[in-house]
Amino acid sequence: MNVLILQSNGVHNANRKYRECFSLQRAFNSISEVKKCDVWGLNHFNFKLTPKDYDLVIGVEQRNFMQWYPWSFLKETKAIKVQWAIDTHSLTTAPFDYICKEGKFQLQLQSCVEFCKDKNNPWFPNCYDNDLIKPLPDIEKKHNYGFCGSGGGEREALIDILVKKYNLKKDIFIIGDDMVKVINSYKVHFNKNVLFDINYRTFETLGCGTALITNYHPRLIDLGFNHSENIFIYKNINELYDCMDEIIKNNLYIDIAKKGHELVSKKHTYKNRVKMLLNYIKTVI
Repeated sequence: MNVLILQSNGVHNANRKYRECFSLQRAFNSISEVKKCDVWGLNHFNFKLTPKDYDLVIGVEQRNFMQWYPWSFLKETKAIKVQWAIDTHSLTTAPFDYICKEGKFQLQLQSCVEFCKDKNNPWFPNCYDNDLIKPLPDIEKKHNYGFCGSGGGEREALIDILVKKYNLKKDIFIIGDDMVKVINSYKVHFNKNVLFDINYRTFETLGCGTALITNYHPRLIDLGFNHSENIFIYKNINELYDCMDEIIKNNLYIDIAKKGHELVSKKHTYKNRVKMLLNYIKTVI
């Protein structure tokens, strides 16, 4: 099987190898039935070459896709075509719907379950790259609580409250290898998803071997996450405060971090998602 992944090359050098296309490429290359897996898109070294001779095409989260997407190739190829709709909590599904229609994609994978319509729009949650994200034993867990991610809006207001109340370490827009290092330096990582997303940081935190406290989402249970078993979950501000008061006081984070890491290491990697995708394709196409 020859696989092609479509995504532009991004703009942040520090985060380049963490980009979805490269994580997917590493995952596909770990599967024996895959002969080759290429990445193609704006600013990649092979962008001037026309794609050809692929059995499976995977499109992932896109910006400015109208400027560079290979529409002629997509309409002519006999390859199975799958779009993975990421970040739809902020983008809506409109760009992905357009790509699927114009490019004649057979499947649109939804990272947000709320957008699933039928068997051709299955739920395909976010995950993490265990080749890059892992516990770093040499990093001291010197911060009881931390936040590593993007700020803004309601989330940033809450983060600022936690900075004052719990001395939370605030790390805004720390990316790449530095992201892995700072999350490893927390005993507990605070997370608040945007709208109805279950974000990447949910999986990346546990991949670092750090305990996670995140806001409630009904699908967390479907993914194997349970409060006080392998993560901490809060439904409102009072539950958040009560939980944070107890975690450090009673050293609850140690066992939770271990169990959380064991869960994501087994179930929520890119390699696992790729295996799921190939099996799903066989059942519906």
